[in-house]
Amino acid sequence: SYPLCALAVSDERPVSTQSTWELLSRCRLPKVPPPTGAARIGTDHSDKIEYYTHADLRVGCYITVYARHFLIFKADEFTEKFYIDVHGLTSKDFEPIEQKEEVYVPPQRTPPPHNGYGEEEDSLGSFYSLIPKPPRRNYAKLLKYDKTALRYLCKLVSENPEDQDRRFIIEFFLSDDTIRVYEQSMRNSGFVAGKFLDRRRCKNVETGEWFKPEEFYMGGRLIINGFVFDLLEADEATLNIMENDAQSFKKSNIELILRTLAEKLWAKDSEKVQLYSEIKSKFGDVVGVELFAELCNQLQWELDEHQKLTIFRKFDKDESGRLTFPEFCIALEKYQPAGAEVPADATNSKVEKE
Repeated sequence: SYPLCALAVSDERPVSTQSTWELLSRCRLPKVPPPTGAARIGTDHSDKIEYYTHADLRVGCYITVYARHFLIFKADEFTEKFYIDVHGLTSKDFEPIEQKEEVYVPPQRTPPPHNGYGEEEDSLGSFYSLIPKPPRRNYAKLLKYDKTALRYLCKLVSENPEDQDRRFIIEFFLSDDTIRVYEQSMRNSGFVAGKFLDRRRCKNVETGEWFKPEEFYMGGRLIINGFVFDLLEADEATLNIMENDAQSFKKSNIELILRTLAEKLWAKDSEKVQLYSEIKSKFGDVVGVELFAELCNQLQWELDEHQKLTIFRKFDKDESGRLTFPEFCIALEKYQPAGAEVPADATNSKVEKE
């Protein structure tokens, strides 16, 4: 009789290094399992059962262990020497089979669309877990921006003639990023003033994400709950909040605005210095809103309404609606690129007193 050869059987289940487990105890392994139960009554099948022998085993073949298929992909040195001496095999017959590990990619779970009932985050809780948990709240943000809101006056963009004069107040609460909309009272409009949209979080249809505070600015257009609004004005408290947090609200960052204007003013590929002096002699020392808009068009400064308001709030000290041009030029000099020149008459002229 030949000694029992040791075989390495492929199995993907992890095995602990501290303990071993046994799939099949030492026994004769039949190639086809014998019938059991009522099929054995009155019949002896012991002489017809065919068992595996060492002649049936090779590296690269499959064996069936009671309806489980195993691949022999490697043999140890003793087994290799045994088959070379007894069966006349060579070392090439014992080259290990390299198995490619398939990386399991779990399927992507796409949340179903919100049905409109309740908050979307509460509905997603039952999608991600069998036991829904309440959404986590940012308590640090709640304490920092408690009862703080951005307020804007806006109009409804609609093709209906009766909607042209309707005005709304949009409030954006910084503590939880919720939005509330009220309609102002207009005489003989036919619309009842009051709550237009209850306080809730809304998604921006353009980005697919929740509305963020920096998306609210004068001159902007937003789609809230299917209605299109143009933001016209902002109250004083809102403008102060945006200017104090200039890193978050780029439209109220006066340094960023001036730096952008200075880069375009002293561009190397244009004769902006000569044009700069001509504008000074044309507009004078004091520039109003309409003249400043003409100045932006002439110098190709692309500024929206909120950025223009930020400039006037910075350089209109007496709140007359006009800024002093020499003072504005001096502020631009701080962001002047190296090698650029500024006309002397643009910053040294006297400011007209009214």
